Amino acid sequence: MNIEIPRGRVTGLIGANGAGKSTLVNILSGFDRPDEGAIEIDGQMLPHESAQRRTHRGIARTFQHGHLYPLLTVMENVEVTALACGLSRSKARALSLDVLSELQLEEWALHSADHLPHGVERRLGVARALATRPSWVLFDEPAAGLNEGEAQHFRATMRDLAERGIGVLLIDHNMPLVFGSCDHIFVLGAGRNVLDGTPEEIRHDERLATSYLGNAARQIADGGHDADA
Repeated sequence: MNIEIPRGRVTGLIGANGAGKSTLVNILSGFDRPDEGAIEIDGQMLPHESAQRRTHRGIARTFQHGHLYPLLTVMENVEVTALACGLSRSKARALSLDVLSELQLEEWALHSADHLPHGVERRLGVARALATRPSWVLFDEPAAGLNEGEAQHFRATMRDLAERGIGVLLIDHNMPLVFGSCDHIFVLGAGRNVLDGTPEEIRHDERLATSYLGNAARQIADGGHDADA
């Protein structure tokens, strides 16, 4: 597997369940150790290190499930993340307000993170990632459960991050979102690169159908319904 996530671009990673997508995110973010291979940032080989150390290197991520502080408010969840990255309380509060505004979460700021609507919970996960002031953000199934309006707003957020020079990795089964957002897409199969290219190149490559979702993949990539995978 050889994947590059440039700053200032949105890179997509797709593949069937079990292809290795989430495993890759866990390795890049320091939650898992690779059996072999290497990770480089700006030509520098990274050692095996903790998730916290990867965060300090500028690598942030979201999670498919939870990883919130349920007894804290939405605002406090974001603020605690910023404080853990070394910001003063005043700067952490200011950054949290900016991030909540960016993700249209202001009205939820004082709500407990316990029992949030699914779409709000997803956006809070993104907000916590952005509170680390990252150079790269790894989004693992961020659009799962979002309605169409929320998904479109998230797409705009990703493009804005890229325009600010942040490298974005998007893993999602929402093919219209992936093909409509990404500058470059990698397709994985059994932990290996099957193909990569621009969305237009991938859309018309026969290997997309054979390696991913069968004959339905082409229809989905062309803007059909989301895959139930």
